[in-house]
Amino acid sequence: MPSDEQAQRVLVGWVPDWPVVAVLGGEPEPQRLAAVVERGRIVSATDGARAAGVRRGQKVRSVQALVEGLEVFERDADAETAAFEPVADAVGALAAHLEVVRPGLLAVAAAGAARFHGGEGVLADRIVDAVEAAGHPCRVGVADGLFAAQLAARAERIVPAGQSARFLAAHPVAELGDGRLAGLLLRLGIVTLGQFAALPPGSVADRFGAGGVVAHRLARGLEARPVVTRPPGTDLAVEERFEQPSTLAQPLVFAARGLAERLHARLAGAGLACERVEIVVECADGTTASRAWRHEGVLSVGAVAERVRWQLQAWQQRPVFDERAGWVVALRLLPDGLVRDPGRQLSLEDGDQEAKG
Repeated sequence: MPSDEQAQRVLVGWVPDWPVVAVLGGEPEPQRLAAVVERGRIVSATDGARAAGVRRGQKVRSVQALVEGLEVFERDADAETAAFEPVADAVGALAAHLEVVRPGLLAVAAAGAARFHGGEGVLADRIVDAVEAAGHPCRVGVADGLFAAQLAARAERIVPAGQSARFLAAHPVAELGDGRLAGLLLRLGIVTLGQFAALPPGSVADRFGAGGVVAHRLARGLEARPVVTRPPGTDLAVEERFEQPSTLAQPLVFAARGLAERLHARLAGAGLACERVEIVVECADGTTASRAWRHEGVLSVGAVAERVRWQLQAWQQRPVFDERAGWVVALRLLPDGLVRDPGRQLSLEDGDQEAKG
C-alpha cells in the first residue's frame, strides 16, 4: 500500500478523440472535418478538423464561420459508454483491476498486472495490441498516480517509479484542469507544474485554499488526496433488490439515483467520500456483471448516478440481458478509493462538467 507520499503505480490507456469516434461509429478518415460539441463548445475533433484550426474549448459558432464544411455533432455520453464497453472488456481480460475514468480513458492498477505479465512495458504493449484488435488506436502511459499517468499516455511513456514529479515539472499549469487556478498562477509568474510544486505546502494552503492543495499535490506527483482505510466493521455498500426482475431500462436508472443518494449519505455519515465506485448487477439466473468507474476528483451524488446510467445503458445492448434469465434482480454500488469528506454539499444536480475528449 503506497504511503501518503507515494502514489500508486497507474497504467492509463487512452483512445484519442473518443467522442468523435463514438458519434461517427468508428475511426474517422484523417481528412474528415468533424467535431463534437457540448454546451456550444468544441470538446473533440478529427485530425482533419484540427489541421484546419479547430481547437477544444472554442465556441462552435466561431469555428463554423472559419472552417467551411465542418460537420458538427452533439455529444452523446450514452453512445460513448456503449461503444467503449468492448474496449474495456478487452483490457479487462489482461488486468483485473480496471477502472473507467471516462469513455475513451481507462486506468489499471499497474503493480499486480505488471508482475503477472512480466513488466510494465510488456503489459503496456499487450494492452495496446488488445485495443487495436478491438478496432482502435491506443496510447498507454505508466506513472505514479492517475494524473501523471494520463500525461504519460499522451507521450506514450513509462515514467520510472519515483520520477513523476520530475516528469511533470515542465508541463504547463493549465494541465491541472482548473482554469481559475491556472490563471492566478500565471499572473503570479508561475508557468510550470515544477514551479508550482516548489512552493511550500503551507503557503499554498493559505493562498489557494483546498483546491490549491489538491492541485499542489498532483504537481508534486502525489495522490490528489490521502487515501484512508475503510473503518473496521463498516459496510459502505448499498443495494436495491427488485421483487419483479427488471430489464435494464428506466426503472433501473431511477433506482440508481436513489442508490447514489444512499451511498453518499452512508459515506458522509462516516466522514468519507470516494473516488471510485463499482457498479454491480445481479441477474435472475445468478450471473453478475460489474464495472468500476473512477473519477479525477471526488465522486458527487450526481456523478455516481450519471455513471450508473451510462453503464446500464451500455449493458442493455449486451445479448446476455436479452433473455428473461438475464433480467436484473439486484443493483449494488460499492465505494472504493476512500478519502476524507472534503465537506462539499452535493445534490443530484451536481454532475460532471467534464468536456474532455
